[in-house]
Amino acid sequence: LRALEIQAELRKRWLANTGFYERRKTSFGTYLAGDALDAVAQRSSRLSDMLRGMRGLRVVMDMYGHAHLQSTRGPASLSMSCTPRVYLDGVPVDWVNTSGGDLDSLVFPNKIAAIEAYAGPSEAPLQYAGFAECGALLLWTKQGD
Repeated sequence: LRALEIQAELRKRWLANTGFYERRKTSFGTYLAGDALDAVAQRSSRLSDMLRGMRGLRVVMDMYGHAHLQSTRGPASLSMSCTPRVYLDGVPVDWVNTSGGDLDSLVFPNKIAAIEAYAGPSEAPLQYAGFAECGALLLWTKQGD
């Protein structure tokens, strides 16, 4: 009799309720969660470090050391940038005006449970596409389950 090996992904119930796992199976975005996210978070002290290299996003530092997020669909300068819409736990966040324009002050890497990045409105899920002309970044924080 041969041994049966089963591989399973540990899913967070609250994250499943947001539709994260379904979107990851069917959407065109870039996703980071589970062990892959934990590995990135362990070597990242800032949110901007975690986002570097994600398809559709560009992280640019200004002369004050503040991290700014840009879509790769637009020009690569701070004066003429296309800023993706950011959602924290499904709620739109005006991080440019509320956090002094520093993306890194939005959330600590060790508090993030999952990340979704969409390069433009054609990639974003319907509930996030309306304001995602420059793409969308969805950050899901760790909850209590």
